[in-house]
Amino acid sequence: MPEFLSTIEFAKLTATPVFTPVFDYKSHDALIQHGDEILSAYDALAEELISQDRSNVMRHLERRDCFHDKQCSYCGGVIIYIGTHNFWSCENYYKVGKPDQHMKYSGLNPVLKKEPVSLPRNPLFYVLQKTGLSGKIKHKALYEFIMATGRKDLRIKYGLSGMGNTFNGYEKGTANSKEQEARALKMLSKIYTKVLYQQCITYKITGQKEKFCIPDFICSTKDIVTVVDAKLCFIDIDKMDMYTDLVRHILKSKGDKRQVTGGFAVNVGEVVYDENRKYRIFNV
Repeated sequence: MPEFLSTIEFAKLTATPVFTPVFDYKSHDALIQHGDEILSAYDALAEELISQDRSNVMRHLERRDCFHDKQCSYCGGVIIYIGTHNFWSCENYYKVGKPDQHMKYSGLNPVLKKEPVSLPRNPLFYVLQKTGLSGKIKHKALYEFIMATGRKDLRIKYGLSGMGNTFNGYEKGTANSKEQEARALKMLSKIYTKVLYQQCITYKITGQKEKFCIPDFICSTKDIVTVVDAKLCFIDIDKMDMYTDLVRHILKSKGDKRQVTGGFAVNVGEVVYDENRKYRIFNV
């Protein structure tokens, strides 16, 4: 990135800032104001699913008994196997009423099971839409509010992954990233004489405000300095270009003539990486 390098006014290693979680006042205030509406909408959905599940159970039992007795519950006709099309059907399938009102079963030995409820993919989003609060309450805050009342997670109740999966996925991903970084640190420490972990770089580009970035590792020997990012999935070549240019600027300003390179600490089998091998790949 020659153009970027020429626009750097200054770059230096600085203390990594401490990030303090910000309390979500917006969601908190909306939950206090609309709590009853939210719980009513959630309870209405829960009751709708109970009713739907009850109907599915009754339909399942009806279909099971009809197949066992080989008698259609709609017209009383005999249920027969149609070998040419591999399904069981009422003998009056095309003769009386509408075909879909008669009993029909796929395969010689049909699998008879209850239909699952038609549950919204994201009940939290559904509740926010129903109450007109979309964009006013974060899903995590809404989830914690509903669970704090003792209500059940509707997705878990009906055998699916929990509603908290969306934001819990982020937390799990963060934990996995930390494990990846720990493996990378152990490996890099055996290769380089010095390894800085998450060292902050404060810099300023011409015409822009002062910024900072935090590469995972800055590794060095007496001959070379290598910036390394630990990645679980896609690697960012452009960001690595920026990191290496900033380190080049810092070294040049100090008269340090060591070569600057970049690399990615990844699981080679799981990560999409630069086929041109512009940067080194460390398999962790």
